[in-house]
Amino acid sequence: MKSSTAIYGFLSSAPPTPCGIATFSAALGSALVRQGADVRIVRVLDVPEPPSTSAFSVIGQLVAAKPSTIETAAAALNQCDVVFVQHEYGLYGGPDGSAIVDVLEGIHVPVLAILHTVLPFPTPHQVQVLNEVIRSVDSVVVMTSAAEATLRKVNDVGRTPVTVIPHGAAVADAPSTASRHARSLLLTWGLIGPGKGIEWVIDALARKTVCETYPTRRCQAAIASPVSGIPSTVMRPAVGSYNPRMMSARVVFPAPVRPTRPIVSVARMVSETSRSAGAGAPP
Repeated sequence: MKSSTAIYGFLSSAPPTPCGIATFSAALGSALVRQGADVRIVRVLDVPEPPSTSAFSVIGQLVAAKPSTIETAAAALNQCDVVFVQHEYGLYGGPDGSAIVDVLEGIHVPVLAILHTVLPFPTPHQVQVLNEVIRSVDSVVVMTSAAEATLRKVNDVGRTPVTVIPHGAAVADAPSTASRHARSLLLTWGLIGPGKGIEWVIDALARKTVCETYPTRRCQAAIASPVSGIPSTVMRPAVGSYNPRMMSARVVFPAPVRPTRPIVSVARMVSETSRSAGAGAPP
């Protein structure tokens, strides 16, 4: 006799992988469990790794370096009632993560795709991959109205339902002590990585014209560790034409991530890695 408890299958990265999508899936899965659901996960990896520390039952692995895992991953997910696919171009194997299309072709239960990146100017192949994902699933979730508008403009949504569900965040129980008269902050969060544009904001804060126009502007980065995709050898000061004292006063890292060298190194750290990966110049 089949259990009356709904079984949700996740196709996602998972702890201990230092990945924002792994954290997102853990939070979503925990919320479903609190409502009485059974959450199981097929862990997405670049190469085989030791067992996951996920709080959910790991029922399989999809390993980019092992195409044979595509079939086994789909078979595992078919044992669930509903499948949540976390979509990010860099998460799956193949050009632009195209291996996800092969996985979806083997899944025969309802599938909901959560799109973490909707590009306004994708390459033709990125458009093709995402269009095939959209055609292969029963529903799509994006996290902002802007993402929905971009998706409908750039991609072929067809009749697939698209729903906007904001990303959300954990809220602290303690009341805020910030004063309305405190100087304004530019806040970013998550793992630093190439292509996120953080380097351009930090670079801009060091420009003389910006400093004169916004003398009290400060950038606060609540950043998880380790840094995503950044080799440790790149994390070195590269002051160049910047004023380290000015930057250290204008760009703040709260504990526990508090560099002991000038904060300006972060701008160069991300910028160097982006350029070595072939990323284009800022607009």
